[in-house]
Amino acid sequence: MLSGLFDRYPNLKIIIGHMGEMLAFWAWRLDHRLKEEGWHEKLECKKTITEYLNTNIFLTTSGFFDTPSLMHAISTVSTDRIMFSVDYPYEDNLKASQWLDSVPLAAEDKLKISYLNAANLLNI
Repeated sequence: MLSGLFDRYPNLKIIIGHMGEMLAFWAWRLDHRLKEEGWHEKLECKKTITEYLNTNIFLTTSGFFDTPSLMHAISTVSTDRIMFSVDYPYEDNLKASQWLDSVPLAAEDKLKISYLNAANLLNI
């Protein structure tokens, strides 16, 4: 991301499992420290980590069936960039589905997360 990969290939999309492997939770701090230390100007990338998260990265819920974690990820990348995933056999399919059903989101947002985002990304 910091190498300028997404600037050279702006249409490249990457899916990161496990709620983004904590990247959504660290994005603000990483952006802040890179700017504060003057490192961002020395890197090949043109945008912040948060900007790349919102243009080139999709997160999955695999293994993270925790509503506060999902809400934080949504506040960082929106429901347009999150896809439902279970992480079977480590997690239970039924419990994961029940969790998603229980999340306090609009039906439209649940549809995006559960199906539409993946369908649009993968052209299916």
